Amino acid sequence: MPKDLKGLATSVAKLLKKHHLDYDQTKHVFKLVRAELRLKPPRRRSQGTVKRLSQTEIEALLKTAFDWNPTTGLMLITLYETATRVGEFVNLQPDDLLFDELRVVIRHGKGDKRREVPITKNLAYALQVHLDGRRRGYVFESNRASKFTPRRIQQIVAIVVERASLLKKVTPHTLRHTRATLLVERGMSKDLLQVFLGHDKPETTQIYTHTAALDMQRGFNEATETPA
Repeated sequence: MPKDLKGLATSVAKLLKKHHLDYDQTKHVFKLVRAELRLKPPRRRSQGTVKRLSQTEIEALLKTAFDWNPTTGLMLITLYETATRVGEFVNLQPDDLLFDELRVVIRHGKGDKRREVPITKNLAYALQVHLDGRRRGYVFESNRASKFTPRRIQQIVAIVVERASLLKKVTPHTLRHTRATLLVERGMSKDLLQVFLGHDKPETTQIYTHTAALDMQRGFNEATETPA
């Protein structure tokens, strides 16, 4: 790799200026150069772990949501327990809830792929009570009987986080990360977690097992630490 990249850039700039190329034309030239050199973008490095909440923090968050508003609490616990992406969550319809089978159908997941997510009996019962026989519209609707936008769900989560006095930045995706990591800690295999989350590649799921392993190590260290 050339050490004098600034000098090289100056030389290339002079050459391009000579041909009076505009912005889009220079972009196209560099694209052709990369193709000629068979250059590919580097693979995105894994960050190693994901941002998640502890068991205590997620319990505090959900309790705060229910105390504030029961429907908001149900929304957040559904978002958390199903580990759905916020775009999947806002599009859930009553017919997507299979109460007899304790499953939620995600009809249009990432890449427009369908999957089914298991739910607990308690969540299934709470959702049945919430719908009260309603089979139209969306599972959770705004005051105008329309579905929530992903942005609105983000705002609701932020409000609950502030009310719970959590000193972390928490988004709907943080709830997904938290659920996935805690499931791993409780014994769910990586293969099953991959299906549960709707990941195409096992490498994407691996990050949760790494996070769980680090948390387990911290807990072990704390439990075995000799008092001073």
